[in-house]
Amino acid sequence: MVVTALVRSAARAARCAPEPHQRVARGAARAGAGRPTRRSLCVRAEGHARPPAHVEEVTSTKNPYVKHCVKLRRNATYRADSGTALLTGLAPIRELAAAGLLNIRVLISSGQAATADIPAAQRLQVSDAVMERLAGLEGAGGGASGGVVAAEVELPSPAALADRLRAPPPHGLPSHRLLALDSVQDPGNMGTLLRTACGLGWSGAFLLPGCCDPWNDKALRAARGATFRLPLATGGWDELEAVLGGDAVMLAADVPRAGAGAAPSLRAVAAGSAPVCLVLGSEGQGLSEAGRRRCAAVGVPMLGDMESLNVAAAGAILMHSLGPVGLAGLRGAGSKA
Repeated sequence: MVVTALVRSAARAARCAPEPHQRVARGAARAGAGRPTRRSLCVRAEGHARPPAHVEEVTSTKNPYVKHCVKLRRNATYRADSGTALLTGLAPIRELAAAGLLNIRVLISSGQAATADIPAAQRLQVSDAVMERLAGLEGAGGGASGGVVAAEVELPSPAALADRLRAPPPHGLPSHRLLALDSVQDPGNMGTLLRTACGLGWSGAFLLPGCCDPWNDKALRAARGATFRLPLATGGWDELEAVLGGDAVMLAADVPRAGAGAAPSLRAVAAGSAPVCLVLGSEGQGLSEAGRRRCAAVGVPMLGDMESLNVAAAGAILMHSLGPVGLAGLRGAGSKA
């Protein structure tokens, strides 16, 4: 047992050994200020590595915190376990922070990026090589990451969409609008749809089983901050129906089924008092059978030779038609509901 304890102690010391490229903050190791021990150089938060407070700069891609951030970018399970995600891009980080929508654990900068106005619990300067590793820019060419900013941010709690839909609708709408995504697996489409819903004044989004993680780095880039602004919830069809209540109109971008009758008028639905839920299916398979049973099919009229539109394009057109901007246009044109 003594030998086992010694081996474990040695292993911990090896894991916590200081990286050769870590710069210790000025004065942190001075006599009288308390010299940092080996153990203090390996800090973990909720089971995951984070840089110690006295570390200002990291230039090694093998640093434990760099590895942690790469896992955040690549692995949905790791993100959920950590409760954080990696967000890149100075503009969205600054905008979201200014709006009070980000809780930044670590703000990571490379080059000469100006970040003094962005509140963060901790700041870290990294080399271009490290930033390329964090942001997934390896092979993009020398200096591709210069001036890039990233942040490890806390994931927001799932939105209470049912409560939100019981409140008065926003933007002067007669009822709420909710986007539901059914097995949308492409992160670019996911982010684009969330950004569109946020930009067009929809009340929230509900992610059904089979969807990709909205905190995926590609989805976050495509959303450009909308993932933090738009209320999000996840669950199955029963949970979605409970959120909507019994009087909601459920529409789906889909080909009408034989014998299903005429598609509902988007104008009539948009002007009605019932909550509207637009369901968009996966890129390859379309709407699931569960969705087809519950939703009335609507589509975008096609005038050219193309058979269909990308789910993000079709979703944008339908959200515009059903949302406050489209409804205002219909009213302004004197259209009949």
